[in-house]
Amino acid sequence: MPSPGLNPEGFEIETIPDLVTDQTQQLQLEFGQSILKPKTFLTFMVGIVATIAGKVWEQLEVLYDAWNPDKANGVALEDLSLVTGTFKKFAAPSKATVTFCGDDGFVVTTGTLVATSGGPRFQTISNVIVTALDAWTISSAYSKGDRVTNASRCYQCITAGVSAGSGGPTTTTDDITDGTAHWIYLGEGTAAVDATMLSLDNGPIVAVAGDLTDIVTPVGGLNSARNIADAALGNLDQTDEELRLTREAELRGQSKSPADAVRAALLKLDSVTSVTVFTNLTNVVNVDGMPPHSLEALVLGGDDQDIWDALWANVAGGITTTGTEVGTTLDSQGTSQPEAFSRPDAKPIFVDLTLIKDPAFYPVNGDDQVSVDVVAFGRLGGTGKDAVPSALGAQAFQVSGVLEVPQVLIYTDVIGVAAAWIATHAYVATVGARSVVTNDGGRAYICITAGVSAGAGGPTGVGQDITDGAAHWAFIGATFAIGTRERATYDIANVNIHSSDGLP
Repeated sequence: MPSPGLNPEGFEIETIPDLVTDQTQQLQLEFGQSILKPKTFLTFMVGIVATIAGKVWEQLEVLYDAWNPDKANGVALEDLSLVTGTFKKFAAPSKATVTFCGDDGFVVTTGTLVATSGGPRFQTISNVIVTALDAWTISSAYSKGDRVTNASRCYQCITAGVSAGSGGPTTTTDDITDGTAHWIYLGEGTAAVDATMLSLDNGPIVAVAGDLTDIVTPVGGLNSARNIADAALGNLDQTDEELRLTREAELRGQSKSPADAVRAALLKLDSVTSVTVFTNLTNVVNVDGMPPHSLEALVLGGDDQDIWDALWANVAGGITTTGTEVGTTLDSQGTSQPEAFSRPDAKPIFVDLTLIKDPAFYPVNGDDQVSVDVVAFGRLGGTGKDAVPSALGAQAFQVSGVLEVPQVLIYTDVIGVAAAWIATHAYVATVGARSVVTNDGGRAYICITAGVSAGAGGPTGVGQDITDGAAHWAFIGATFAIGTRERATYDIANVNIHSSDGLP
């Protein structure tokens, strides 16, 4: 065993039992074996001195570990991280841009509260004035982002084009076709304004597009509120382990690896929560369709312009950026430079959850609470995170009175009421109305290819493409794989809860 103190193997402390042994041996060596007798003053003093010395050794070990990023904790780790330019992230609220619609000139004051349906609240951080929009006109060229009023409602252009010869947008949906232009509904009224809002609580408070609609204290002149983009997630205080991982990622970003460097730079941007970088360093287009010598950053969260600017500053010369979100940034000479990145493809997840409850403890609105907890958990997932039934089902136990969750079904389409499989039966795979059956010991399957089932047997196993005569099925009780360029999305409207009493 190495001797106590600094040695080639590191720093070794002397434990309290070791200290007691050392003192005992020294006293016996000097004064004889009989010097220490049980329950004598000197025996107690040996224990007291050993305890005090042991605490000193422990503090010396803490001081030594403070220089090791794998062992340092708290302020010591924060100070050590500063040496390499890594700053701890402290608790911050989530941030959303909410569009208010109403009367021209109405002032939305600081502290105005908007909430998700029965969920968290966000508040404005400054006064904003609702301003009249131009009226929609026929056969006009509109650019992405243009706003108009029509039929006493507010709309924003989401696809550039020329408007129709009559009518214009009038409904309240998220993709309204108008000639070659497309619009998204913003709210009720003839005037609108965007306001930056922060969640009242710190942390990753989820509010996906369309969630923030409940004006907590309605007032005349303010008709509606709506966020047309997901809120940028905030964060809780970064843990020591998270800080260690951030430090390591940023140190890798200082290397010559273009992917590591770009990812580290993008993760530092405000509200960016997930980054995956793909590269094609060959001389030909790769299997993903990326051009030769190109880089694609898949980014969740963050401002488009901030991302384009960061790409220009961190991608090496000779490497082209590619992706679906195309924009420009200014170089040091004021010249506009093209940049591109991608956003994850949304993969909507429908959840059908069966639970058994104790009616004495299960709340009246317990089903709604379970839906909220399932969605909140699902929305915290980043790019490429699979949808796992067991993980979603576990969220139900956050609600009092839940005894058991015997079944969780997930798919990317509506999950109808399951019926027992029938031989030689015509099944449908129409989106929103797919056939759902039970077979193979109670397993549930959803139809993915319409057709007449086989004369016997039916779907079995846990596959995602099971042939049954002319029909094809997918087992919907297993993990649903999400691709590296995809993100599972969750909505309360897509969660169905079946609760039944489990106690007399």
